[in-house]
Amino acid sequence: MTRTSYLRRTVLRAGYGLTDSHGAGTGNNGTGVSPGQLGFNAAASFSSTVTGQPAFYWANGVPPYQKPPFIDPGYGVGFTTASPSGAVSPTYVNPATGAKPPYSVYWNIGIQREITANTTIGASFAANTGHFLTGGGGTGIWSNSMPIQCLPLGALLGAQATAANIASAQALAPGIGLPFSNYVGTISQMLKPYPQYSGINYLWSNRGNSSYNSFQFAVDHRMSQGLTFHIGYVFSKELDDTTTSRNPFDGSLDRAPGAIDHPHILTGTVVYHLPFGKGHALGSGNAAVQRLVSGWLVASVVTFSSGSPLAISGTGCVVTGISSSCLPSYNPAFNGPVRINGSYGDGNILAPGPVAYLDKNAFITPAPYTFGNLARAAPYNLFSPYTLNEDVTLREIALRKRLKLTFEANMFNITNSVIFSAPGTSIDSTTFGQVTSQRNLPRKVQFNARLSF
Repeated sequence: MTRTSYLRRTVLRAGYGLTDSHGAGTGNNGTGVSPGQLGFNAAASFSSTVTGQPAFYWANGVPPYQKPPFIDPGYGVGFTTASPSGAVSPTYVNPATGAKPPYSVYWNIGIQREITANTTIGASFAANTGHFLTGGGGTGIWSNSMPIQCLPLGALLGAQATAANIASAQALAPGIGLPFSNYVGTISQMLKPYPQYSGINYLWSNRGNSSYNSFQFAVDHRMSQGLTFHIGYVFSKELDDTTTSRNPFDGSLDRAPGAIDHPHILTGTVVYHLPFGKGHALGSGNAAVQRLVSGWLVASVVTFSSGSPLAISGTGCVVTGISSSCLPSYNPAFNGPVRINGSYGDGNILAPGPVAYLDKNAFITPAPYTFGNLARAAPYNLFSPYTLNEDVTLREIALRKRLKLTFEANMFNITNSVIFSAPGTSIDSTTFGQVTSQRNLPRKVQFNARLSF
């Protein structure tokens, strides 16, 4: 084979692209809050002063009314002697990030080779990154959390800000004090960046980031001898930080595999026209039999996907004054396997005495006034059960002049395999590590026929 002919049967492809979602900082963005509620416009109301007469005449212009913004220095001010429980959670939109649309950058490079006139193989690398995505932690002062340096105050954080308690707190953290003279509330509330508010409703922060990298392999066989098939395999990794973080001042701590991370995906499709009837090697000489056995095909789709990463959680974290999601810690005294009792679903999964497939001893609730150190997702490389779809279609088309009969049988989950859902992942739940449901459906067969004329 000459070099020229070899190159003619090989193709190299590459691509690069960028997409964004314009207007991410406008409208209500799914939050239920419109720009008008942020003080950017006002719905003026005019009423008729005389029954049966209009409120005003267009020819005379719109009557005067108060125009926004409406500035009220005392809006929602609580935690004071005058209003000890009147605090609100005002809405805030950061002008630097609120109008930034999320965007993604894509690139790929691949090679495809023709092995025979009907068969090709290919391999490629594909990746993308996303920025300014919805969600993401690390909102800092806009979470209205006190500085994490104040956590060593411990139980004092939940105590009322009396003179004695403030003096005890100042012994541990010199320089702290009342935010205003008539403050009434706890010491943790006193230390927040906006102590007069119970919280900050931070809209459209768009702080999330993601990355995806994959190697993709494929084998394709075009129609030949009645057979067409495709086999594809993807090995990938997805990371993001689009969930609420344990530390509102450092969202990078929770960059981890996301819910859409499935490291291994294998797909296969095949269509085979059965070699029966007129014109085939297994044809029949009888015309009636030919019409009966001709036109049959079998098609199948099989998809295997490894499970998504497990996210272990807890409810016992104590970080008074911090807006935080609770993640447990690794148990430093644990040295055994975390996955126990065989494959998911082995043994008894029903009460009484259901089997747990994760060892709770691998995790502990973090010490009070500290953050858990567990990875946000896939600690100990824990993933949920894989998924498997096995579907088959049997189809026949019988032709006779203008009359056509189509018969079809569809079989889903043909092997009647049982795929279990992810086990419980809250270390404070009685069902931790237990499988309580089935993810897929049992075998199902559908028959249908259509007559066309």
